[in-house]
Amino acid sequence: AEYMGVLPTDVKEMSSGLSALSQVIGWCYFVAWSVSFYPQLILNYRRKSVDGLSFDFQCLNLLGFSCYSIYTVALYCPHGCEVAINDIAFALHAWLMCLFGVIQIFMYPKGQNPGLHRWCIAVIVLMVIAIGVNVALSANHISLPNIDLGKKGLGSWDWTINWIGNTKAAISLIKLMPQVYMNFRRKSTVGWAMEMVFLDLTGGVLSFAQQVVDGANKGSWDSITSNPVKLILALQSIVFDLIFLFQHYVLYRHRAGHTTMRIPLYNEEVLATP
Repeated sequence: AEYMGVLPTDVKEMSSGLSALSQVIGWCYFVAWSVSFYPQLILNYRRKSVDGLSFDFQCLNLLGFSCYSIYTVALYCPHGCEVAINDIAFALHAWLMCLFGVIQIFMYPKGQNPGLHRWCIAVIVLMVIAIGVNVALSANHISLPNIDLGKKGLGSWDWTINWIGNTKAAISLIKLMPQVYMNFRRKSTVGWAMEMVFLDLTGGVLSFAQQVVDGANKGSWDSITSNPVKLILALQSIVFDLIFLFQHYVLYRHRAGHTTMRIPLYNEEVLATP
C-alpha cells in the first residue's frame, strides 16, 4: 500500500522531534565553530605577535573557507534541502574570520616563525588555477565528455561546484598539518590558542551528530553522502584537535603554561628573535 503523502501520526511526531533536534544541534555547532575563531585572533592581538602560529595554516584556511562559502551557497540556491542555513552562516562567518587572521600575520612581528613556505604557495596557486579553469569551462558552456559516472561531466556547473567543494575537503585534510609540525619542531604549543581547539572539537562532534540525526530522521544516510565536504570537515576537526590536545597536555605540557589568552604580553620565549 502507498501512503500517498500521508504518514502515521507517530511517524510525524518522531520526524518533527528529530528535525527540531537537528536544528538545535546545527545552531549549537555553528556557535561553537564560529566562536572558535576568536581566541586565536584575540591571542595574536594581546601578544602583538604571531610567533607560534603557522602561516601556511592561516592562508590555506582562508582559501578553504572561500571555497566552502561558494560551495554551500551554490548547493542551497537550487537545492535548499541539501544544505542547512546554519552551514551557510558558518561558512561566510568563517571566511571573514580567516581574512582577519591573514591580515594579522602581516601586521604583527613573526618572531621565530618561518613564514609562508614555498610548497604552500605552490599548492594555493595550483588550486586557484584549477578552480579558474573549471569556472571558465562552465561559463563558456564548454562541455567535455562525462568522466564521472552518475554526475554531469567536466564543463558543467555541477562539476565545477563539486570541484570547489572537493577543494575545500582537500584543504581540510592538510591545512592543520603545518601547525602540528610547527608544534613538534618547537616542542611547544605556545602561540596556539587552546580555547580554539576545545571549541573546534565541540563543533566537530556536534556537526557529525547532526548528520547522524538527519540520517535517522530520513531513514537513510543521504544526508551524509550528499554533503561529503561537511562530513570531512567534522572528522578532520575531531582528529586534529585530539592531536593538539595530546601535544599540549602530554608531549609539551611543561612548555605549554602560557598558550591561553592569559599569556603575558611580553613573554621572552614567545617574542624571541633568531
